[in-house]
Amino acid sequence: MMRYTYNGKKYTRPDKEPRKNNDVSKLHKVFYLPLEGWLKEVNRIVNHVKIDVSEGHRTQERQDWLWSLNRDKNNTTKDGRFRTWTLESNHKYGLAADLRMIRKSTGEAVWSEESWEHVYKVVPLKEFGLVTLAPLEQIHVEHVLCKTLIVNGIHSSIY
Repeated sequence: MMRYTYNGKKYTRPDKEPRKNNDVSKLHKVFYLPLEGWLKEVNRIVNHVKIDVSEGHRTQERQDWLWSLNRDKNNTTKDGRFRTWTLESNHKYGLAADLRMIRKSTGEAVWSEESWEHVYKVVPLKEFGLVTLAPLEQIHVEHVLCKTLIVNGIHSSIY
């Protein structure tokens, strides 16, 4: 296990990868319902790809593990690239999800910025009360009121 300090707190990265969760029922209902509506609409309109959730609710242990990837014990990145930007993710409250886009004709994943920009233009997230962290993280989608919901304690009734 690797131990490191971030913002004065001590963290330990597990040796093996904690389980990834793509079960949308584990998302908070205040986020899941608009996300489900957006996914249905985008998959109806943009029908040459399938878009779904690759990772939803995330434990703090998994967030710590993702954050520590590509960093040394002094929190220095090896090449300037991060798997995640923060230890305080909205995933842990069930208010964020990472999406994946799969081309139906080939089964291959689509990661290009242009493809995600097109999808978000055709079916705007804001009409469903959602936002993306683009350009930092094109695939990350969260509730537009995440911070307000967390501050007001709505996250305490996730399941």
